[in-house]
Amino acid sequence: MRPKLLTFALAALAVSACGPTVSIQAGVDPVGADIFFGRPAASPLPPPVVQLPNFPAPLELPPLPSYIPPAIKPDCPAALPIDYPKHEAPGTASKPPVPGVYKFRYQGSDTTDFKLATQKVTQITGTGTREVKNVQTLADHFTFDVVETFAGKTQTNSYEVYPQSRAAAALPSGVGPDAGLYLTGMTIDTQSFNPVPPIQLLAFPANPGPETLAATGSDGRTTMEIDPNSANPSSSFIQGLANVDACGMVLQSWQDLLAGKIVTTAGSGPNESFSLTLFVGTQYGALSLEDQLSLDETGADGQPEHFVLNATIDQEPALAR
Repeated sequence: MRPKLLTFALAALAVSACGPTVSIQAGVDPVGADIFFGRPAASPLPPPVVQLPNFPAPLELPPLPSYIPPAIKPDCPAALPIDYPKHEAPGTASKPPVPGVYKFRYQGSDTTDFKLATQKVTQITGTGTREVKNVQTLADHFTFDVVETFAGKTQTNSYEVYPQSRAAAALPSGVGPDAGLYLTGMTIDTQSFNPVPPIQLLAFPANPGPETLAATGSDGRTTMEIDPNSANPSSSFIQGLANVDACGMVLQSWQDLLAGKIVTTAGSGPNESFSLTLFVGTQYGALSLEDQLSLDETGADGQPEHFVLNATIDQEPALAR
């Protein structure tokens, strides 16, 4: 949806005077370990620092610490080529998701001074969780939150789903008349982004092809915009049904490619461009089962920075009901 939804990086953060950003300066203290390595040197080198994208980050982009440990390889079997999903993903999410906590695995990289001689790449690998909570079923739609925890940080994204299109007069102020999945809010620590109008991420009924989305929202300081209408496959586009390998179990989803940008007013923070592919499981209440994020921005040193992060669920969620 953390959008390039996500994740739409999910997800990512510091606050400037006009647009919220979050600076994370967590450190890792050296510890003596005579058994394995002997005592540490008197002046150990500091851990590498990962610069974080501006807040708000594209959907589902997990916040990162300032230090990423060496690669962690989750014990996760791969699905077989002959495996197929037990449950089909319908074109519309008609029922809300079931509250629960689900494991996710992450793989990506953060490249500072992108394409320059001083380029430095930090690998990102690990596991985290996403909790579905605060599910509410209303007269013509439903809402829910996804609380994501990864590398010691927490991000909450709030969503709204309209299974069927309604007349504009029947919808709350600022909500478009189109059926679909919407982002209504994003919170990291004490910083929040609540776009008006909500940002549409996926149109219902889902069909392969370009999307026309109500996909620009602002809180008055920061604007997130997803290209609302383009036949270019590199822009907002439903690529069709796609399978997600949930640690050996095949889950069906709608592959939703979103391209866009985040702009802060008065140059208060670095502008970002992103591409975010969401794999939305409509049979599970419009949960994103996998996110593939690519984000470009200007780093704190004024040089280009390239951030890539994929997040994949490790288990099947409960079917919507």
